[in-house]
Amino acid sequence: MSHKDKIELYERQAAILERVASQYREESLEHVAIRQAAIALWYALSQHGDDFLKRLDEWNRGDLTPEQVAHLKSLGIDPDEVGE
Repeated sequence: MSHKDKIELYERQAAILERVASQYREESLEHVAIRQAAIALWYALSQHGDDFLKRLDEWNRGDLTPEQVAHLKSLGIDPDEVGE
């Protein structure tokens, strides 16, 4: 994916995140979390290579290795419950 494509993807996603964040007070935990998610998305997309997009695609397909599943669970994220 080209740098331009990544910027366009970020702009589309950031607009959605901004709409969701606007439903909460700026000092709320929800607003802060959404703002940090937008920053993390930009950071991930602005790095060289397409590792983030590859991992995102694998996540969407459910292609996580046992090690990745264990790591996510150690962070308090159960990949089996995401998207349900």
